[in-house]
Amino acid sequence: MQRRQRMSEWIKRDLRKNPMLSLSDIAERLGLSLRGVQRQLLAENASFQFLQAETLRELANHYLKSAQLDLESIAAKLGFSDRHSFTRAYKRWTGLTPSQYRRNHRNQAH
Repeated sequence: MQRRQRMSEWIKRDLRKNPMLSLSDIAERLGLSLRGVQRQLLAENASFQFLQAETLRELANHYLKSAQLDLESIAAKLGFSDRHSFTRAYKRWTGLTPSQYRRNHRNQAH
């Protein structure tokens, strides 16, 4: 990891590639202790949970814009056990269901 790159940016980049990574996985990949990563995040006023949720929401929005992926496929790509778990999380993040977001996005595109 480059020293000038913020830990939060590094974590989001890794999560975009594999949203199912845990903080322990990331610390191991970086060759750092779990506590060391947590301290660096704290210094950036960030948390792994927030970064993970933000990244999952961004990826979900990206996938929902594609008509080629159904909700079950998106849920699986993001590491959710099923479509219903994904829908609950997405609604918590955005206030909309994935279907509502997809419908709104399609209406705006036309």
